[in-house]
Amino acid sequence: MPAAPFATSHSRSVPVESGRLFSVDRLASVTLFIGLTYILTPTNLDFSGANPLDLSRGAEQKIIDYAYNLLVFAGIALVAWHRRLIIAHGLSKLNPWFLAYMGWCLASVIWTANLGETLTTLIRLFFDLLLMAIIVFSPRSPQASIRLLHGQFALLLGACLIFVVFVPAWGITAPPSVHAGSWRGITDHKNSLAQLIIFASIIWSYVWTVTPTQQSRMPAAVVLLALIMAVGTTSSSGILLTFAAIPLVYVLASPRFSGLVQSRTFWVIVAIVGIALAYGYVVLAGAPSYVELLGPVAQAFGKDVTLTGRTDIWVLMLEQARDHWLVGYGLGAYWVGDVGFAAAVWKLIGIELWQAHNGFIDVINESGAIGFGLLLIAMLSHGRWAMRRLKHDSSMSIHLALLLILAVSNVTESSYSRPMELGNILMYFLFLCRARLQLPSGAPTGERHVH
Repeated sequence: MPAAPFATSHSRSVPVESGRLFSVDRLASVTLFIGLTYILTPTNLDFSGANPLDLSRGAEQKIIDYAYNLLVFAGIALVAWHRRLIIAHGLSKLNPWFLAYMGWCLASVIWTANLGETLTTLIRLFFDLLLMAIIVFSPRSPQASIRLLHGQFALLLGACLIFVVFVPAWGITAPPSVHAGSWRGITDHKNSLAQLIIFASIIWSYVWTVTPTQQSRMPAAVVLLALIMAVGTTSSSGILLTFAAIPLVYVLASPRFSGLVQSRTFWVIVAIVGIALAYGYVVLAGAPSYVELLGPVAQAFGKDVTLTGRTDIWVLMLEQARDHWLVGYGLGAYWVGDVGFAAAVWKLIGIELWQAHNGFIDVINESGAIGFGLLLIAMLSHGRWAMRRLKHDSSMSIHLALLLILAVSNVTESSYSRPMELGNILMYFLFLCRARLQLPSGAPTGERHVH
């Protein structure tokens, strides 16, 4: 009988036959695909073009919604039960700063302004965490989760392209929307498709970089598809981050550059040159104004210096956050529609908002300065850990690129600690991968012998 991947004298039950292990892996893969599809597609899977925030639609749509949720939760529960031991062991190895942040979010039930919404958000975030945990904490190698993820992203990109080409009534935004002509694929908005493209380009750029030249046609084709689809979305941030992510991953993952990136001397030189250039510019031309700094960049992407009104929202939200700056309003307790605190912002801005269009401000607003500090330290400590491992593990380029791209994308969109958000789920993926790599080779899994 072949040795099990996690066989030790301390393991009560480990997988020893590939058929059973494959069946659990397949269930985990299907569950992940259903979960990601549900996250990206319109509310209640309604492709009619109706307002996704319209709660007055028929009961049949709500039944579909509940059924899909039940399907995902059942898949998560089944796989989690099969892998209960390794998941429990792995969760105990999570970044302590991330655990502290999640603990702080849980503690917000004590002071939250809306207990029902906070509890609902916590439950949904817990299932998001488990959705990634059943993939990461597999008895197979830690790299298996990356292979699974890039395969799923390729399928989702393909589905989006099929909708654009063959179902343009939904795949392409129609008039009179201000985004008419932009691609959205199976998603409900061009920015949602752009987010999928950004993250897919990161993972597939890594695959392309580490794959031998003679076998790199498939990864190269997916990366090229991501670039083309990014342009089709007409999303300014999506285009910028996709085109930036690909060379970033290449530099981090390529052996010819990884040593340079990890050199302290290199970064000291970069810092000195940057400071010298900035100082010289200020001396010669004077300190630039906000408009002078952002104006050319915004105009290049068809925006104004307010980033399509986002800066006005930020000013209002920071004023709101001052009232509860230390502990926040409570996780998920602010953006609850026209019956909560957000109602005042709706009236002042003149549109219905469900986020501040800035992930950092939303974290401060809901979790306070303490929560924001814990999350920031968790991300920085994870980045430091990944940088140290990069020399011996090129997959750390995915961690570093995702952390950086997530931080940049959260300047104009919110995903941190928001349930059913692809960016937040991938952040969980990063923290879980670190925990998985810290497990000993003989960690028990909970999966039973097959005879």
